[in-house]
Amino acid sequence: MIVMDADKMIKIIAPVAAVADGEPITIDSDGVKMRIKSVNEARVHTIQATVDIKSEPVLIHLDPENLMNALKDLSNEGNLKAEYDDAECKLILTGKSGKRSMRTIAIDKEIKMPKLVDMDAGEVSLAFLGHIPMLSKIDETVTITTNRCKIYMEIHSNTEEAVHWADIEITPETVNMYPAGIISDLVSKIKLDKEPEGDEAPMIKIHLRDEYPMKLEWSYEGVEYEYYVAPRL
Repeated sequence: MIVMDADKMIKIIAPVAAVADGEPITIDSDGVKMRIKSVNEARVHTIQATVDIKSEPVLIHLDPENLMNALKDLSNEGNLKAEYDDAECKLILTGKSGKRSMRTIAIDKEIKMPKLVDMDAGEVSLAFLGHIPMLSKIDETVTITTNRCKIYMEIHSNTEEAVHWADIEITPETVNMYPAGIISDLVSKIKLDKEPEGDEAPMIKIHLRDEYPMKLEWSYEGVEYEYYVAPRL
């Protein structure tokens, strides 16, 4: 069992649910760390949120839409108590004046995050990645290029073109195309810690390599996220 503010629970799970794309969300806790993840069956994209939290060890799979609907329904309930009924195979969410339960999904295979070779990494702002939702309205493929301490995002169709760039400290020169719509769904749900006054805004770490999945890493209120999306070859 865990107890957590409903609004915080929504913010933690929202990025995972946003890119689940019909796949179940897996909640895996060893009693000390909880991992909330979704792995696309075709390995196009995967995401995992890791948080230090004491709870009963559990491994369950849930429908992301059902889970988010339940959390939003209880969003004004303050602290929610989340517990798993093993006998009924149900997750139960209880607030101060409301309660929701949902059956888990049976999966006969282990859900694993991909193991990739180390890649060079730089940092970009959420504001920079925040252009992708608008770019995705032009075309479904965005090209991300690094060259001479700059990173570029370009997209074009038969009638429109757009490009955005930013400074980045990253060694290799890379050119890759990625699915704009999938990344857009994620970016719109990312939350970052608010920076103390006078400090620089929190950044998102981006790992890039030619013809290799892009990896994004960021943190929010003690939760560590990692996201992979495969390039279009």
